[in-house]
Amino acid sequence: MHIAIVGGGLSGLACAKSLVDARHQITLLESAPFLGGRASTCRDGDADWIEQGLQVHLGAYSEVRKLLSEIGREPREVLAWTNEIRFQDLVGPARATFGIDPLRAAAATLAGIFGNNEYLGPFDKLGVVPLVAPTLHRFDQLRARYDLETVAGWWARASGNPILMERLLRPLCRALHFTEPEQCSAFALLELIHHVLKAPTETHLAGYNGPRDQTIFAPLGRYLTDRGAQIRTRATVSRIGYEAHRGQQRITFVEIGDERIHADVFVAAIPCFALGKLLPPAIANEEPFRRLKQISYCSAYSVQLWFDCKVVDSTTYTLLANGVPVAYQDQATTAYPDARGSRLSVLAPATDELKESSDEFLIARVLADLRKVEPEVRPENVVKSVVLRHDDLVSPTPGTLSRRLANATPIENFFVAGDWTDQPFFGLQEGAVRSGRACAKAIQEVAARRAA
Repeated sequence: MHIAIVGGGLSGLACAKSLVDARHQITLLESAPFLGGRASTCRDGDADWIEQGLQVHLGAYSEVRKLLSEIGREPREVLAWTNEIRFQDLVGPARATFGIDPLRAAAATLAGIFGNNEYLGPFDKLGVVPLVAPTLHRFDQLRARYDLETVAGWWARASGNPILMERLLRPLCRALHFTEPEQCSAFALLELIHHVLKAPTETHLAGYNGPRDQTIFAPLGRYLTDRGAQIRTRATVSRIGYEAHRGQQRITFVEIGDERIHADVFVAAIPCFALGKLLPPAIANEEPFRRLKQISYCSAYSVQLWFDCKVVDSTTYTLLANGVPVAYQDQATTAYPDARGSRLSVLAPATDELKESSDEFLIARVLADLRKVEPEVRPENVVKSVVLRHDDLVSPTPGTLSRRLANATPIENFFVAGDWTDQPFFGLQEGAVRSGRACAKAIQEVAARRAA
């Protein structure tokens, strides 16, 4: 079959990979000049690498690593593993470094549990029990029970420790989902803890050895084109053709400028908000597509800072409590080794104050907060800065994750894929890959029925 995939992020690429392996004809359309979507990296006019945002690879991302292996990229070469994570509270201030790999760094893990009492005291640590207990439910039970309440509401109902809320849960909600605990579904947080507890030997984290365009997306693109796929970048789809005849619904084409691309099957591997804008009016208000109008969105900003000297003493991922930035990492020795000094990638969820602010104001606020925990960070040492503002990110407000779309739709030749679809790793790279693979499987099941 000829399959047109709209979207060249991880979900679209994973879907395309599975389908070319099954010998289908693939046309992949990406509106950006490069592949990778929200995980992408690209060079700017100065030949510096710019990333869409700070990305973390979790040990639970088994399908991402499997995908890398299948295209000939050894995960150990692509990923820069770390056995620790750091937390810092700007109020206090207080700092803690926790070992997170009981298998490979048992001593550091135990030291983190029994130490770091300035950040979380012994009784605070005992307070994690309400956080762990719900995740022992089966996944479907977890969603049914916790998706309709907020993290803050659930924590209060469980008589949760307020220090844990401010120094652990709030930073996690803001870093993972760009949403405050008062608006974030409890299921959105608990599902990730559920995955970690299912694989306790895979609790470590990784960054990347080199820009992701070179280590992941260019190799993925070559894998596809070597097997006959056509990849078109700068190809913005402006319209999806639709027809209904004698009770049969079909997508007939996608339109790029004056060009119409026809195929047997169409996949929309694009963000949720973009799909909502492209849907033909005849189906936009039909189930399940009308659910897209019930989804809430939020914004987050990526602030990337180049310094003329080293200003951070490690490459450890750091989560911040009570600040404008919520996470940062110095990537100068791993992802972007060409940097002369530190190269910080900083994540800042949008607030009312920041939404209407200038880039200069945002950078100044980020630098002021970073200097409270990294004294060598000084504005005069910044040689370059880049701000990317990402709007229309799906916010996991209560009920949102239960309204997500499955890969297959009522239109037999139309499928959707993305980290926002109904799969176990919402909003994460692993979710994008799993959704893409599941979408390809659903398409092949349709093909098998047609051939029978």
